[in-house]
Amino acid sequence: MISKVNAICLAVLMIAAWFLAQWTEGVWWVAPPSAARWWMAAGSLVAYGLLCAWSLRNDSVTKTSTTNFTSVASEQVTENRPATSANDDSVLVVYASETGFAEELAQQTLELLRAAGKVVELLPLDELSVEQLQTVPHAFFLASTAGDGEPPVHAFEFAEEVMSSKHDLSSLTYVVLALGDSSYDEYCAFGRQIDAWLQRCDAKAADERIEVDDADPLALSAWQALVEEFAGNAQPSL
Repeated sequence: MISKVNAICLAVLMIAAWFLAQWTEGVWWVAPPSAARWWMAAGSLVAYGLLCAWSLRNDSVTKTSTTNFTSVASEQVTENRPATSANDDSVLVVYASETGFAEELAQQTLELLRAAGKVVELLPLDELSVEQLQTVPHAFFLASTAGDGEPPVHAFEFAEEVMSSKHDLSSLTYVVLALGDSSYDEYCAFGRQIDAWLQRCDAKAADERIEVDDADPLALSAWQALVEEFAGNAQPSL
């Protein structure tokens, strides 16, 4: 900016000198300078002009570099910006199934929620990650119990490696459907374990855990009512 001002001032002074010279009659210099001094003066003017031109070029390069850097920095900030939070309608439906019944109920739960316009993903427990639970606002868990209170075979690894630790799931709201048979001592044990683990991770239960004794239709109706209440949409029975 300063170089531009200098160049403009120099141009104005040269124009003013030319006009003044036109108004002067006779010899306008009391002691005309020698040729060597004329050359020195001309050289000084040329040097000054070159200096101004060089300064203007540097200003332009600096501004271009600054603009490019700002653009790159802006792109980097955009790239490093965390992903936006999940849609409020996003739901995970997660199942742990031994005989296929929990998976069937999970599929029907998925259909109820999608019919209400929810964004739903269906996953077996062994494909679920803590990161997914930390990025969705809602989750429906349907879990059966095998043997003496054990998780279904495909859920063993999740139970041992993930549920053995506490994670921050404070942004998650969930409900649990536990499937079992009261003739066994460890009735609905794995569903209860999932519920207890989620509470330990500070997740918020949207409703009390529903326990289904040997496909009890009343308990299944209660689950359907819970899902429909969340979905805000009445559908055929589960």
